[in-house]
Amino acid sequence: MKTPSILLGLFGMLLATNAQFVAAPNTHFPNSGPVGPSTTCHTDFTVTLRGTNEVPPNSSGYTGLGWFMLDGLLLNFDVGPDAPMIPAGGGIYGPAAEGSNGPMIFEFAGFYFEPPYEGTPGGYDVGGGLWLSVEQAEQLKQGLWYVNITSASYPDGELRGQIRPVPALPYVFSGPTDIEASAGTITCLSLQACGAQGYQWQKDGVNLTNQARITGATSANLCLTDVQPWDAGLYRVTLTNTNGSTNSPTALLSVTSNATLRVAGFNPTSGITLSVTGVRGLNYTVQASADLAVSNWGPVVTNAAPFTWTDSVSTNVPARFYRAVLAP
Repeated sequence: MKTPSILLGLFGMLLATNAQFVAAPNTHFPNSGPVGPSTTCHTDFTVTLRGTNEVPPNSSGYTGLGWFMLDGLLLNFDVGPDAPMIPAGGGIYGPAAEGSNGPMIFEFAGFYFEPPYEGTPGGYDVGGGLWLSVEQAEQLKQGLWYVNITSASYPDGELRGQIRPVPALPYVFSGPTDIEASAGTITCLSLQACGAQGYQWQKDGVNLTNQARITGATSANLCLTDVQPWDAGLYRVTLTNTNGSTNSPTALLSVTSNATLRVAGFNPTSGITLSVTGVRGLNYTVQASADLAVSNWGPVVTNAAPFTWTDSVSTNVPARFYRAVLAP
């Protein structure tokens, strides 16, 4: 008795993703503007600076604005008062709720002057980026940080504002992508979303529900088992959160009628057992060859998919190769 060699046609996919890395200083804010591109889900924040926000409030006639973007644990920012105020210093303070004072967390390294440009008045500005700890990031998200800017007239603080998150819709960071699947296989579509609290997959604009062959209809990953030609179509996800909903890009699922041939088992007495999956109800032929020569492939069994078959001849030959094709 001899154990034969086996050749099966295998089809697979390799998903490659590109990642970019950013670097940021970890001491003080430099006057260098935003640091690096967004590489993860990010949260946007704004701040409005007024004298009346100081504790205690003052009568300054100036105001100011700023933006912050938390990209993972990387905080990028740009903030400044209106012209012609000349700031003496400032920084980010907290944790402290609105109406209370807290210690300085980060000190601005210095303001730079932006000259008037295309109708803008210009003024002093400070920007940069730095890494936060997990605890600091949570304090920021909870609205417990504020900006305080000092001046010669108000050395303890002329303008102040609480840093607040910007209400935003969920958005897609990556995916879903087009897929070509062989009938009878397991196929999954997925995406990475930011700010999503709910997911709803759709096929050709119709909501999907979890059932025998469908799982993950309300998650970031949708999987179809025993995929069939009627599963082909356009798939997308509706993302929701407390601010509203957004639809993802569509992904095309194409289904081919190619058979998938696998070894289901081997018994030294009875031989090799093969499983064939494909389009349910269509006939597929398993062919065998002793040497892979084009002229030596011959049919050994034909049946409707899915089916299994045991080759008793395989126990008495030195080599045996198999393939499955759609029957004519």
